[in-house]
Amino acid sequence: MPNAPHPKLTSIAPVFPVTDIQHAKDYYSGKLLFEIAFEWMDQESDTVNYVILRKNNCDLHLSKSETDHRANAYVFVDGID
Repeated sequence: MPNAPHPKLTSIAPVFPVTDIQHAKDYYSGKLLFEIAFEWMDQESDTVNYVILRKNNCDLHLSKSETDHRANAYVFVDGID
């Protein structure tokens, strides 16, 4: 389809698994000056399990993980049907 619009990448947000989410959150917000944009807490344990940090136009996601997992990334795209 020659006239089809091309998808536009709008942002990419890496998701890093961390064993100590509070320490990682403190490091990124305190030392690297990321803003805490979102926190998700498990209602049963009242502990933070997921954090979105933001600096300028960059988002960084931290996910609490008890084991070593590979990092993931969300890719946000406009123009896809």
